[in-house]
Amino acid sequence: MYTGSNDSWLVYLLEKTSGKCLVSAEKEEPISDIQCTENSGLFTCNESCYIMTAQEPVAKEVQLSDPVQLISTCGDNYTMVSGGRTVSLVDGSSGSVLVSLAIEAKVSEIVFSTEEYSLISLPLGTIQLIKWQTTHSPASSQLSNKIQTTCSHLAASIDTQKHVLYVYGRLLDESRIFTFDMQNI
Repeated sequence: MYTGSNDSWLVYLLEKTSGKCLVSAEKEEPISDIQCTENSGLFTCNESCYIMTAQEPVAKEVQLSDPVQLISTCGDNYTMVSGGRTVSLVDGSSGSVLVSLAIEAKVSEIVFSTEEYSLISLPLGTIQLIKWQTTHSPASSQLSNKIQTTCSHLAASIDTQKHVLYVYGRLLDESRIFTFDMQNI
């Protein structure tokens, strides 16, 4: 298990229990975000995404078609990367892109991510749920219908026993709750 640490232009992949530095990288631009999976660390720099592993002494760029804006871990093995109107699922071990999905509008935020599902926020309070099918070869994805929430400050939680995703939002002083049946996406 790894954790990441950055110091502006330097990034470190640390062994989580001991704090031992396994590998480091230096970039010519400031490093903006770090996400760690069970097998690697990913970080963003100058709209590009890089992967670091304990086995590789050099950070390798993840090959994406769009400039990177958001990254989020999806469970222990995957990372979700958003490049404007595209979202991609990246293998945390190799850095290879498993599947990419075109979105109708620019992704504002990755609200929630697991190895099976990601919830994204779009402009004007719209949210969409992505179902990742990583057991298929090649991996695939399915996008739910857009839901207009008119809410801000979104958060989410998942009930794996009921297969329901709960989405919480605030509209002025009022709280709203939306539910997704994830088996019928």
